[in-house]
Amino acid sequence: ELQGVMGKYFAIEQGFETDVSLAISDHYLPTGVNSEVPKKPISVAVSLIDKIDILVGTQLLSKGFHFPKLNCIVVVDGDFSSHGYDLRSAEKNIQLYHQLAGRAGREGNTSTIYFQTYTHDDEVLLNVSKNDPHAFLQKELLLRKEKKLPPFYRLISLIISGKNEPLIMKFAISVKSKLPKINEVNVLGPVLAPITK
Repeated sequence: ELQGVMGKYFAIEQGFETDVSLAISDHYLPTGVNSEVPKKPISVAVSLIDKIDILVGTQLLSKGFHFPKLNCIVVVDGDFSSHGYDLRSAEKNIQLYHQLAGRAGREGNTSTIYFQTYTHDDEVLLNVSKNDPHAFLQKELLLRKEKKLPPFYRLISLIISGKNEPLIMKFAISVKSKLPKINEVNVLGPVLAPITK
């Protein structure tokens, strides 16, 4: 515990950010059953790295922390975020799962990653399980070209907001009808936001 206190003051003296110096101090917490625990997420992660056998968390676990004992990862509801309105969601999932794979087995032990899914034939998960993100990327590029999506085409979004949904939709339809017709420009919508307030 004294090492943590001294390390914190040394980090402050050397000009490190406050979060870093606190994380160094918090690394030695908790020291017992009733002792104080760290309060900030980075401090919690740093303090628990070598003290736990099971870690439950969010995407935070994939972001650069080194967990020496980590050799098994379970992704719950692995296909949930790859379907929806964000055309980059599958791409983001590939990146996230690749980062997760990099967290496990760093100390040389055999590691395993399990994906809980409702769609066992989901291409994103199949490509991740085969450790072949390039196959996904090639198919994604072909799909985007065929559907006229970025990076081959540009999208412009007009966002109209308000409290009266029927009035907003009526106004949006009016705006759409007044837009000039331009060759090779498709005007889509209007549609409601994926998550309305």
